Amino acid sequence: RKDLRAPQYLYTAAYCAERLGRTSDAEDYYIEALEVDSGYTNALINLANLYAQSGRPGKAADIYQQYLGDHPDDVTMMLNLAGALGESGDMDGAEQWIQKVLFAEPKNDQAYKVLARAYYQQGTHDMALLLNDMASEILEEDSEIRNTMGLTYLKMGDELLASEQFTKPRA
Repeated sequence: RKDLRAPQYLYTAAYCAERLGRTSDAEDYYIEALEVDSGYTNALINLANLYAQSGRPGKAADIYQQYLGDHPDDVTMMLNLAGALGESGDMDGAEQWIQKVLFAEPKNDQAYKVLARAYYQQGTHDMALLLNDMASEILEEDSEIRNTMGLTYLKMGDELLASEQFTKPRA
């Protein structure tokens, strides 16, 4: 007989609920899986991602920080944390984590893109453009960079430059 309170079953139930759009049920199952096994990494990360995607970046940031306490060199989680902090308005915290990423991986274009998106969301358009320029120095042709730059130019009222970003042919 299988133990339905085993973390892997609760995780599977959460994952299925999330895919079916039942985020409240998914959250409950992820939390229950973590109550059974607080170190169950998949449940922890998926719960953080669920929080981030459902507009609760502060809760996501708390979980990413918890995870990084046990895995301090995980660059992907540092980027996730920086993004969640930026989205919640903690630009100082976001910048600190991006600096850690760039110290570990100086050519990490994703670090610049995460911070650029955060500045864009906070309405600091000149910084968003600067960081996207820095990312494009590493990764010349990237649709994510061009999209953020185009959106930034639109927010700044420059439709011509925005259009150039959105329609720029690939190299």
